[in-house]
This record gives sequence, C-alpha cells and structure tokens, in this order.
Amino acid sequence: MMFSNLLIYSVPLGTLLMLFNRRHTLISTLAFLTLPSFAKTKNHHLLIVGDSLCAGYGLERTEDGWVSLMQRHFKEHQWTNVSVSGQTSAAALSTFDQHLKNSDPTICVIALGANDALRGLNLDLLQTNLETMVLKAKESKVLPIIMPMHVPPNYGNAFTRRFNGIYSKVADAHKIPMGPFLLDPIVTDFSYFLPDRIHPNAKGQQKVFEYLLPFFSKTLKAA
Repeated sequence: MMFSNLLIYSVPLGTLLMLFNRRHTLISTLAFLTLPSFAKTKNHHLLIVGDSLCAGYGLERTEDGWVSLMQRHFKEHQWTNVSVSGQTSAAALSTFDQHLKNSDPTICVIALGANDALRGLNLDLLQTNLETMVLKAKESKVLPIIMPMHVPPNYGNAFTRRFNGIYSKVADAHKIPMGPFLLDPIVTDFSYFLPDRIHPNAKGQQKVFEYLLPFFSKTLKAA
C-alpha cells in the first residue's frame, strides 16, 4: 500500500492530469456514443388544392379558415393554400403543374369535387381529373392526400353513392392516404355555417380544424 502511494507521489502532477483527462474524455465519448439517437422530424411543405371549403369563403378574416389554423398549429411545417372558391377539378388540373413547380411541396392535399357535383359535371371526368393530379404529384416525388367530398341524399341515391365512392376508389387504386370528410363534425348543425348553409363560419372552421387535426398529425409523423 505504501509502495503504491509512493509510486503515485513520484509521478509528476502534469502527467497525472493528462492521464486523467484522457481517461475522462474516453469515458465521455463512449457514453455519448451509447446515448439513444432521436431522428429529427422532417419539415414538410403542404400544398392545399381545393375550393371554397378550403379557401375560407365568406369569412371576415381568412386567418380563421381551417388551413390557416393548421399553419399556426404546425409551425414547423409550411402550408401553401392555392384553393379557389368555385373551382372544379378540371380548373384545378389546368393550373396543377404550375402550382407544383412554384411551391415545390413535399405533400399535396387534394380537396375537390364539390363544384363538379353542384354543376352536374361528368363523374367519370371528376375521377380522371383526381387521378391525373395524384399521378402528377407522385411523378414529382410529392405525397398526394385525397380529401373526400360528399353530396346530400337529395341528389338521388345512385348519384350520391357513385360520387361519394370516387374518393376511396382513387385512394385505394393509388395507395395514398385519404382523410375524413371535413364537414362531418358540423354538417347537421347550421349554427356552424354561414347563412348559405354550405360554407362554415369562423366557429365552424374551428370545429373542422379540431376534427382534421388528428389525421394531419398522424400523416405528418408518418410521411
């Protein structure tokens, strides 16, 4: 024991400190290397291609729309809303390439078809237009998301069933995510709508945002 103490005392202090520092650095490095690694969440750029239901039609402040509410919630992601009130699937398709080029998104949310139904346009053409946009997005390495639209029963059972079924057909055929119908949580309560009973008011937009939030949270984490 005395010999060990004498041996330590006989080593210069500078050498002891150097040996200690080397050992401490090695231990720290090994500890760092064994820490679990956490992958950084990818920041996405979402392009929203829709109609008045996404454009915030009739609102006093466009920032009360559900897309703007999403932007404020998901601050780490960018949301570009190119939705146009009254837009049909054909009109959206005519500008789709340009929007993809200008925005350079990673995700494209396609929420169209309501105006096709209101105008009694050909449903085969609606499906073709939606599928063409989906394929164009995929070709640009962009994840397409389809948002379904619904029409009320007064359109007739055959038309309603066929229209409402288009969206799942497109999603299944191209293996892409499909969201819920955005008006589902408010469709039976007119207090959430503007006087036209078609477009959500600010209170309704908040409900739509809350309803869609789990879907977008899950999709953004998985993308």
